Amino acid sequence: MSAAVPDGCRTALDVGWGDGLPARELAARAVTVTGVDRSPEMIRQARAQQPANITFVEADYLNGTALPESAYAFVSAVAVVHHTRFEEAIGALTRPVAPGGRLLWRYVVVWDKTRQGGP
Repeated sequence: MSAAVPDGCRTALDVGWGDGLPARELAARAVTVTGVDRSPEMIRQARAQQPANITFVEADYLNGTALPESAYAFVSAVAVVHHTRFEEAIGALTRPVAPGGRLLWRYVVVWDKTRQGGP
């Protein structure tokens, strides 16, 4: 993921970070990082290893007012998008991306031939 972060990145956002590992990776490449997760337990775990340039926030990225619009040069969402409708997730993830910024997401897809049929 860190290779996708633009050189000189000032602001980065990590959505649904779990224990904070993706946000900590971003902290090595961005001046400031905001991690957002709706789980108080994940926030507690992430703060136990929190570098000085990361702020962890309890919020739901799907809430249109939870994150500032057009505020981040880089937004990442690892294993988050598959938890809701794709269009809704991508719409919510693109709102905080600044003009000229980047969005990186990893979409988890599980296909089970025994349950769904197929070739």
